[in-house]
Amino acid sequence: MLIFMVGEQVCLSANMIFVGQMVSPQAFAALDLAIPVEGLISALMLLLISGASLPASRHIGNQDFKSAARAITIAAISAVGASILISSLALLNIDSVVSFLSSDAELSYYLKDYLFVYFIQFLPMSLASVFILIAEIYGRPDIASKATIVSCVIDVVLDVILLKFTDLGTAAVAWADLAGYLIQIGLIILFLYQEKSIFRFQLPKGKREWVALGKENIQSGVSYCIPNLNLAFISLVANYLVLNKLGTEALFVWGVAYQVLTIVFMFLDCIGGTVLVTMGSMLVGFGEMDGLKVLVKKCLLATLLTVGPVVALVVAFPELAFALFGENSLENPLLSNKWLRIIVLFSIPYSVCVIKAYLTQTLERRAMSSALFLGFVTLTIGSFALLALFKPEFMFLGLTVAGFAFVFLDLGASIPVRMRHPECRGYFLIPDNKGSEAFYESVPYTYEGLDAALLDITKYLNGTTVPEALRGSINLCCEELAMSLVKKNIDKGDGYFFDISIVEEDENVKVSIKDAGKPFNPVRSFDAPDGSDMNLEDETLSLRLVNVLCKDLTYNYMYGQNAIFMNFSKKS
Repeated sequence: MLIFMVGEQVCLSANMIFVGQMVSPQAFAALDLAIPVEGLISALMLLLISGASLPASRHIGNQDFKSAARAITIAAISAVGASILISSLALLNIDSVVSFLSSDAELSYYLKDYLFVYFIQFLPMSLASVFILIAEIYGRPDIASKATIVSCVIDVVLDVILLKFTDLGTAAVAWADLAGYLIQIGLIILFLYQEKSIFRFQLPKGKREWVALGKENIQSGVSYCIPNLNLAFISLVANYLVLNKLGTEALFVWGVAYQVLTIVFMFLDCIGGTVLVTMGSMLVGFGEMDGLKVLVKKCLLATLLTVGPVVALVVAFPELAFALFGENSLENPLLSNKWLRIIVLFSIPYSVCVIKAYLTQTLERRAMSSALFLGFVTLTIGSFALLALFKPEFMFLGLTVAGFAFVFLDLGASIPVRMRHPECRGYFLIPDNKGSEAFYESVPYTYEGLDAALLDITKYLNGTTVPEALRGSINLCCEELAMSLVKKNIDKGDGYFFDISIVEEDENVKVSIKDAGKPFNPVRSFDAPDGSDMNLEDETLSLRLVNVLCKDLTYNYMYGQNAIFMNFSKKS
């Protein structure tokens, strides 16, 4: 996922760099004015397309390939319909769109050339996103990465050729992007065909299924969409105020800073949008709050190691960022350097806000997540706009100071929440596993390691209040499933493990088994993807036995990980 997102960001940054270097800084500033439009469209595509990834992956994990295909089909139809509608309206009213974004004649000239082609490429961009989704959720994200890398290389080469040998100006990079999307679509289709992909587009049956699957896609897509909307709104307001209060050179400074912010957002989207929302939701669903705390710490560390160096580099050497985007003769370099440093520091509180917002989505606190983003945007944009009216030269400082102030205010607001809900801990308010005792062990893919783990499970269960008969059922289910995993992955060798965890609650016992080995679905249906019976030989009896002993057994396969969940009632 990170490789794919880096490839996408390389294309976007290359567009800005080449335009700044080969056309003019004014053309670069014009492309910066188009960023809010691109951000809004990106948010819409995330809402309609990326939202299908969670329900589709869940259906695939349960071997319900038809429902997965229908969820993706709805996403594809929605995205194509929205892209055609928006593109048509935008192209018919292109002058109005440009005048809304800019009142400067020179900037408007460059902006119109670019946006005209951008709205033409909206449809292939949507289709490329759909096929990337298909490749990723069907277990082949490497296909999406390979296609993206090839298309990005071709895109960059076309950027240089068209800018150097034609007079297309800013439209050149849009035409290059269009060619890149078409190549990306063709490569993914070719790769999937060679892999004999099981995916087929399928229309839902009846209005009720249309509504249910569409609603599920949208609800899952909100967590991906909101950060993009947030950044697009900040950019829209900032572009207007900076251009009208400080002029074109300040707009260039803001444009360079925004490119840095988009790199930061790329890392946040991968760390928060993929790891926290996807893996964190699985942990929350199973009640593994201790595991969620560990996951959040790792996400914060990953954010520090990715965002930190980017911020430090720009703060230490701002002139290199300006030179990269084609400006070597700033009228006031000292002031421009100071502005750039201040804006880039805004990414620190923004990162904290985004990570917490993703976490609150994961904990199903949707109202809190919305309030978090609303409060952050209101405070930062309000401070920015207020200073723009009375002290324009300090407006960038207002953006960053307000961001840090919001984090401290939010930290203070978490104190009364913890007082009312003592089970919630720390700034992120992650609840404890209240009233539960947990067992956790990493098991090597060896028979010796399996025997030792089963003995530990027996010792743990004997020390709980779980009825004796139920202890035997839990132990047997763990043994049968773990044995199947060991058999399938015995060739891995030393250093590879799968995880077993058991959580005792007041009325239930929850068991999870997770491994990153070969796909393995033990749930009731033992059908192959093409509908034929699978020849499981001696596994058939043991897996059917597990399904008889545990009536509440679910399975997911997402991002290369098998996740088996069993829920046992103490009263059963």
